[in-house]
Amino acid sequence: MEETLLYSSKSTTQKLERVKNIAFSLLSSAIILTAVICMICDFCIAGRLNWSLIVLASLLFSWLLLLPLLKARGRIIVKFLALLSVAVFPYLFILSRLVEAPMLFRMGAVISLISLIGIWCIYASFVKISSRKIRAAGIVLLIIIPMMWGINSSVAYFLRRPLDSSTKFVDSLMTVLLIISAGICFWKGFSVQDGK
Repeated sequence: MEETLLYSSKSTTQKLERVKNIAFSLLSSAIILTAVICMICDFCIAGRLNWSLIVLASLLFSWLLLLPLLKARGRIIVKFLALLSVAVFPYLFILSRLVEAPMLFRMGAVISLISLIGIWCIYASFVKISSRKIRAAGIVLLIIIPMMWGINSSVAYFLRRPLDSSTKFVDSLMTVLLIISAGICFWKGFSVQDGK
């Protein structure tokens, strides 16, 4: 019986790997085909590569993010987040150079940094408190608050437009709702623990 279960588990794993390899091959082929078509169209219309370079950079960035999702054998989320954390900044830099908008890189880098810190904290919360998901959800709700204020403040700073009253009101309202929701999660989490 145990050997049968092991064989079944191994067979399922092998099938999943085959499906992931097929999906990776199909998506890679689609990305390459899209890139070639864009370059041909761009060159035929403009006589040189122009907007297609933006598409190529975006396709390459997307393909890189597929690697850990479809090729990694373990710790997929960690590898995906690590690759995203490294790749997003060169991508934004290349994009800003192609569209000739330096502010795109500066603003995008700050927003990406805030977002990545928040995402890593969210991931760590669920990993460290995996047995208490309700409490982890409460922590996530609290993490969203500085992320929200940080991103909105960064956009306002780079655009040289102070946060207007309506944005501040919405952010403040969201902050209150998130704090209340987090409090409910913590209360339920501790209630469940005390019940055990």
